[in-house]
Amino acid sequence: MKNKLIFAQIFVILCLTSNLLSMGEKLAPDSQTLQNSNLETQEVQSNEKNTIKEDTLLVTGISCGSCSHSIKTNLKKLDGFISCDINIETGKTICTYDSSKLTISTIKSEIDKAGFTVTSTSK
Repeated sequence: MKNKLIFAQIFVILCLTSNLLSMGEKLAPDSQTLQNSNLETQEVQSNEKNTIKEDTLLVTGISCGSCSHSIKTNLKKLDGFISCDINIETGKTICTYDSSKLTISTIKSEIDKAGFTVTSTSK
């Protein structure tokens, strides 16, 4: 079963890649895109000095990848949210966010809205 799933995933990736190439899409970014990306990176790096925070939450009720996806989808809607890493087995969730735009309380609230419970927070 697992081999069939892996084969199907590889097949989809190959089909998508083939479609991109046949449509004439560029796989490498042009110089303007790289320049814009560098500017965005510089802005984030200067902002990280003061306002980027990383908090660890213990979330109960996470039992599968869909649970993790649900939480991440809700959090991505928040202005100032950067990323989160969720350990499905332990419920340990590490959230990175811009504290000038978002609070840990808002993150907890959004996780609750997704149907899960934050039982503890550590910084």
